[in-house]
Amino acid sequence: MPKKPGSSLLGKIAAIDVTADPSFQGADQDKKPALLPKDIFALLSKTVIGQEQAKKSLAVIIYQQLKRYALRSENKNLAKTNALLVGPTGCGKTIMARTLADIVGLPFLQIDATSLVQRGYRGGTHIDQFVDLLFSAAKGDRKRAEYAVVFIDEIDKLAYNPHDESELATFGVQQDLLSLIDGSEVFYEPDSAEYSRQSFSFCNVLFLFGGAFTGLSHKKELAVSDLYSFGLMPEFANRLGNIICLDCLSEEIIRQLTHQTVRQYAAYVSMTNAEENAYAEIIFSLLLADKSYEQMGGRCVAPLVRDFFEDLIFSYENKKGGE
Repeated sequence: MPKKPGSSLLGKIAAIDVTADPSFQGADQDKKPALLPKDIFALLSKTVIGQEQAKKSLAVIIYQQLKRYALRSENKNLAKTNALLVGPTGCGKTIMARTLADIVGLPFLQIDATSLVQRGYRGGTHIDQFVDLLFSAAKGDRKRAEYAVVFIDEIDKLAYNPHDESELATFGVQQDLLSLIDGSEVFYEPDSAEYSRQSFSFCNVLFLFGGAFTGLSHKKELAVSDLYSFGLMPEFANRLGNIICLDCLSEEIIRQLTHQTVRQYAAYVSMTNAEENAYAEIIFSLLLADKSYEQMGGRCVAPLVRDFFEDLIFSYENKKGGE
């Protein structure tokens, strides 16, 4: 099994439990969260190769979020900062969001924006769905659910044309999400037989959004006005927070990612460093030959590495069993 992201450093820097750590009770106004932005950046870099500026921005955002928790009993209502990650498929949006939550020990919920549209817009039902999913991500712990990191991918698929009635569903989903992103306290109907409505606060839920935004992703910098023109409601686009543009993965990043992925297979097959490097370079040459990384980014690496090692692992285990 791959190691937990940053597991070696997490042994020295305790993951923050926002519901138990006394540093989050606001006892000392000047006390800082246990993890500083540089710590978070270093931990992200253990898993995410490249995307230096994006990792820096996310490290600052999650630090600010932790600082908000630390000061919550001081009656200091610091503004919450959400973020929009813009970049092509396979550039690392999802892994960065997931690793970020893992580093600080918060529940992580990933949702595909298109699934919200496919479920149909019936007015307010997405609130119930979100709360149910958050409880599931937090393993039923209500307090931790209210401090989750939510990553909504393919947010660009919610773009709509106001003159096309067939796209009213995407408009409805954007409206549904407004109150959640704002951090409102909402009322929902628990997924049980009691049917008693209860309250749930999104005040401390951090929202991260991801999307390719084809036609815009080539830009180094994006403004909220670009999101308007793409088809997002102004009220919705204004709440997406920091716009972070990710780079397409270069050949060198693909090479490093290939070596990183091959290294994980040392847990299954005994390899010398020379063999590990040789296997990685062979796989990398195959990736360059079929050009799949140009469409799939980093997502093309793991399947090819898995296929490459499948027979090797089977033969190795078969040999071990016959000894």
